[in-house]
Amino acid sequence: MRRHRRRESPALISDTWNYSQRTVDDSLGFTRDFTDTVSQEMLDEERIEMKRKKEQEQREEQKMLRREFTFPDFRAAMEFANKVGDIAEEEGHHPELHISYGKVVVELWTHDIGGVSEDDFIVAAKIDKITL
Repeated sequence: MRRHRRRESPALISDTWNYSQRTVDDSLGFTRDFTDTVSQEMLDEERIEMKRKKEQEQREEQKMLRREFTFPDFRAAMEFANKVGDIAEEEGHHPELHISYGKVVVELWTHDIGGVSEDDFIVAAKIDKITL
């Protein structure tokens, strides 16, 4: 079995939540009705690059709290993500999670208002207290 080797990284990339103060734009250029079936077609390189650029712009423009956590392996990252999920269910306020090998990025914002609310800070504080 082939093993994925990972270079050494600190236990935590960022020890604070980052906040972006720009406006929200939810449009990534995808247009589809979620009641219809989704057409899965290959995108050409130009369209892929356009969508990547638009998505990056959206991430930079959102008002959100964002924190990146690092772990020694995928299993630890998933364990942390599951604990974040437990907090989210408990609070009824769900962050966006991006999980990869040894890393979890947590993004918090209140969709209804297009920015950060007190609920986001409450969930962030509880996430900060997670121990593995």
